[in-house]
Amino acid sequence: MLAIAILDLITILTIGLIVGIAPYIKKVTNNYFFWIILGAGLLTYILCCRFINQWQCFWSDVVPTIKDKTFDPSRIGDSLDASRGLLLDICPFTCVVIMFAIIVDPTRKIAKAIAPFGIFNCLITILGGIGQDDPQLTASYIFLGNSENPMYFMMHYLMLLVGTLVLVSAPRVSLKDWIFSNLYAGVYYLYVAICMTSLHLQYYVSGLNIGDWSPEGEYYGVAQFLNMSPQASAGIGFTFCYLIITLIIYGQNRLQWFKRYRWYDVWNKKQWYIGWYSFDSKNHHSLYKTSLNLNNWKQNKKLYLMFFFVVLIMVGLIFTTVGLGFLCNHGSLSTSLPLFIIGIVLLMTSTTWTIILINICKKEKLIDLNKKSIYNLWKLSQMIHQWRNHH
Repeated sequence: MLAIAILDLITILTIGLIVGIAPYIKKVTNNYFFWIILGAGLLTYILCCRFINQWQCFWSDVVPTIKDKTFDPSRIGDSLDASRGLLLDICPFTCVVIMFAIIVDPTRKIAKAIAPFGIFNCLITILGGIGQDDPQLTASYIFLGNSENPMYFMMHYLMLLVGTLVLVSAPRVSLKDWIFSNLYAGVYYLYVAICMTSLHLQYYVSGLNIGDWSPEGEYYGVAQFLNMSPQASAGIGFTFCYLIITLIIYGQNRLQWFKRYRWYDVWNKKQWYIGWYSFDSKNHHSLYKTSLNLNNWKQNKKLYLMFFFVVLIMVGLIFTTVGLGFLCNHGSLSTSLPLFIIGIVLLMTSTTWTIILINICKKEKLIDLNKKSIYNLWKLSQMIHQWRNHH
């Protein structure tokens, strides 16, 4: 346990160190060459020490058994080899994608959308101790891992390092970035679902199959900790993950309220590889005014669209509640999990677009909210309610 505690401490200190020094290395992190060198170096390191061997094993051992129909997805070893070869576990998948993103995208917008997943996956894996026993704290284990889990610590640690550095060295996360983050999650789980269905995999599919939450699965520790059925553990686990990732996104947004962390999210017209963002030394955060304009409600379609998404939020709440209820009552995972996921998608999509439309309507002065106007609107609704009761 001492080795795990030391690795946990290193992980926490790394986050604090990056957040602390980020304002003082802006010239470095604002240079595209820095990200090309960092991404290429780390991607090469990870590919050589982990993924190339696993892909060779997949093509030489797994693919022939799939062709001759001797592949048995109910065997943990077969599912594990297929999962590693196809990157069905979210940690390796996110690690490869974020390293590739900082190489090809000078704006780091793709990496910024993926970074919250990398940070959360690292924290829940290293600090939560998922998939690791008490290791011997040696240089070989730290940098190369062991035969069962190659680069177990270093892969997650580098994903945390890059993800944190991307978030604190980029402009504030916007609603568009939030949408891209949700889109990334949707595309990833769609990919996993297609592979899982095609090969009938039962284990190591990022929790989409009940096998991952059973005693043989990698998330059984979560089910034990919650002391619930695998179905209920899956529902609560996905909800918890989404909430924490959302909090990470919100934390990056709040961090840039501090002047030294602030950036302009604009194109800096210098050389294409230098100074992508401009440092924001002014306070551009103004509070909204204090009135509610009802004059244009019937004349603007944006307001009706906003109310439509509010209705969808309620529908999403219903789907999420029903799906979670089925999960907690030991319902079929094939029925309850799609309901739950549809509800979550409706919730996050509708909430995002509702906030976007509210901001648009505020800028166009269609609505303008404050405490006083909200109180007056509440009084008006009470008067209307009393009038209806009398008539």
